Amino acid sequence: MEIYRIRESFVPERHTAVPLSTNHLALLGKLITAEGAPLIRKFPKNESPDHYCLQVVRKAAEDYTFRTSYFVGVHWLIENHLPVFIEPKFDVKGKDYLLDYNRMLLSAFQHSDSLAHLSELLHVDFEQSPILIKQQDDLLSPLLIAQYLQVLKRLVRKGLRNSYYRVSENLHGKVKGKILVAQTMRENHLRNKFLDSKCSYEVFGPDSLENRILKKALSFSIHSLEGLKTVQTGLGELESIIRYVKPAFFAVGDQVDSSSIKAFRSNALFNEYSEALRLAGLILKRFGYSINKTTTQQVQTPPFWIDMSKLFELHLLSQLKKIFPEKQEVRYQENVNKRILDYLLCSKDGKIKMVIDAKYKDYSEKSSLDIEDIRQVSAYARMTGVYKRLGLMENGQPLNQTIDCLIVYPDLENGLEEITRKNIHDDLKSTSYFKLYTLGLKLPINPKKNP
Repeated sequence: MEIYRIRESFVPERHTAVPLSTNHLALLGKLITAEGAPLIRKFPKNESPDHYCLQVVRKAAEDYTFRTSYFVGVHWLIENHLPVFIEPKFDVKGKDYLLDYNRMLLSAFQHSDSLAHLSELLHVDFEQSPILIKQQDDLLSPLLIAQYLQVLKRLVRKGLRNSYYRVSENLHGKVKGKILVAQTMRENHLRNKFLDSKCSYEVFGPDSLENRILKKALSFSIHSLEGLKTVQTGLGELESIIRYVKPAFFAVGDQVDSSSIKAFRSNALFNEYSEALRLAGLILKRFGYSINKTTTQQVQTPPFWIDMSKLFELHLLSQLKKIFPEKQEVRYQENVNKRILDYLLCSKDGKIKMVIDAKYKDYSEKSSLDIEDIRQVSAYARMTGVYKRLGLMENGQPLNQTIDCLIVYPDLENGLEEITRKNIHDDLKSTSYFKLYTLGLKLPINPKKNP
C-alpha cells in the first residue's frame, strides 16, 4: 500500500501539494464532500486550534491541499486505505533540512525531569490497524527505547528489587514447599522415577515476573537497535546505557508469555518500577510480542503522533539543566495562577532570574518577533506568583524590578550549538523591548540528507 510522505512545517498555514492516486481521490471525495471543509487530525492531549497534526482541505473536485503543524508521525487518513507519513523535515530559506531526530531524543531524555512528559510528547493508537513502513522511517521505536533505557538505568543504579516468587521444580529424594501430585505422577511416577517429586515453593530473589518483563523488553530493544543503527543515525549513545544495565539482569530470565505480560499489574507503591513496566509493555506491544519483528527491513507500526514542539522544549530543558543542575534552579512547566510557564530560571547565586519561553518556529527569517509571543512571555513576567517564586518580594509586595524575559527558538544555520551560562548571562540578543531577549538554538540535523 502506498504511503504518502509529507514534511513537518514550522509554518502551520503552509500548504503542501500531494499527488494522490485516482482511487484515493475518490475516497477523499466521499470523506470531504464540500469545498473548503477541512478534514482535521488532532493530537488527543492538546486541543489548541493551532496544534493540529494534519489538515486536508478540498479546493476543487480533485484538488486537495495538506497543511501540517508541529507534529510528525504515521497515521491513517482513511483507515486501511490511505496512510500518511509526516517526517521531521522543513525548509529554511529555500533549503530542505532533515532533523537528526534520534540525537534530539537522546538529548531530551538525558535529564530525569524529561522522563515524566512522554504522555505529552507521544500518542500511540493501538486501536487502529498497523501501518507498514520502512525501518528507516520508524520514529516510534527509538523514542520508546530511548526513554525505556533511561528509566532502566535509574532502576539499575538503585538496584533491582528482590521479591518473593513461586517456582516449580523436580526434586530428587527430597520435598520442598507443596507437592504437585498430578504433575509428580505424570512426569515422574509413570516414568519409574519414584524418588522424584514435582514441588512448588517460594523463592526470594531478583528472578521475579516484573524483572523478567523488564529483561524481555530489554532484549527486544537491543534487537531493534541492531537493525535501526544500519538505517538511522544518532543511536550510538544508547549502547553505553545497554552495557551499563545488561549485567544487572544476569540472574533474571526472560521466559515470559504474552498473556502474563498483559495480565500483570505493577505495584503502585514503586513509581519507577511502574513507569519502567509501562514502557516495557509499550515496547513489547509495539512489536506484537514477537522478537522476530524487531529486525525486519519493513515494520508494522501502530499509528502515532509525536509533538515536535514538546520535543524541542525537552531538548532545551536538558541543556538548561546542564548549566543549572540544582533542582530549584530551572523549573519546567511551572503552574502559576493556572498559567503554565515553559521555564522559570533562578540561578543558585541569585544573579540570573528569568522567564524563558520556547517557541518552535522559524524566527531566523523574520525581522521582528510575533506580537502574541511578546505579550505572552511579558505577561508571565508580570505575575505576582512569578515574583514570589523568584524571591523578588518584600513585605508581601513585588519589588520594583523588571524580570528578564527570553524567547528561545530553533535557528538551524546561525544558532548556538550548545547554550552556556555566558550565553544566558552576557551574550543575549536584545530586542526593541526592554529586558526582552532572544536566543537561536541549533537543532541536530542529519548530515547525509541535508544541503
